[in-house]
Amino acid sequence: MSKILKPLAYSERLEMFAFLDNQDKSIEQLSRKSKMCQAAVSRHLRALHKSGLIRRTKRGQQVFYRLDKCVCHLVHELESMAACISKKENKE
Repeated sequence: MSKILKPLAYSERLEMFAFLDNQDKSIEQLSRKSKMCQAAVSRHLRALHKSGLIRRTKRGQQVFYRLDKCVCHLVHELESMAACISKKENKE
């Protein structure tokens, strides 16, 4: 469990993780979205890939990243949990 959650403890990685979906994204796209240099994005993506949360595909010189298929379900569950918690907080 910690192998999965520990890489998401960094806000930058969590932001990139949230931006990824079932479509390929390049380091350039992620760099523009996160406003980080490509080297920093690459380091964060390496940690997410090592944990098994994302997949990478190399096409020529470019590398593309996307969420692992089984992780997509986890993302939807987390979004549902966050919405539920938010509703509870608003009622209090």
